[in-house]
Amino acid sequence: QTGAVIFAASASRQADAKKTSNAKAVDNVGLVNCAKLCIEKSVPRLVVVSSGGVSKPSSAVYIFLNLAANGIMDAKIAGEDAVRKLYAAPGLVEKNIGYTV
Repeated sequence: QTGAVIFAASASRQADAKKTSNAKAVDNVGLVNCAKLCIEKSVPRLVVVSSGGVSKPSSAVYIFLNLAANGIMDAKIAGEDAVRKLYAAPGLVEKNIGYTV
């Protein structure tokens, strides 16, 4: 049994990786898929390594990173919001299944 999964992936800004490593594919869809699999397999804890300022969309850091990295902060917050909804499902707390951002 796995005690935890750490999601520390993020979209690459390398030109040759942009087709498959874009913000939506990694920081949103990839995170959500990882969370769904963790829930399905009853992994006790998903740890999401995020980015400073992701929960503050009006901050200078969020705005700068979002512009500089093609919407990465919007993708991160969308993925994190989806994870919060997934882990709010009935019965997960009783099974000691949770997440940390």
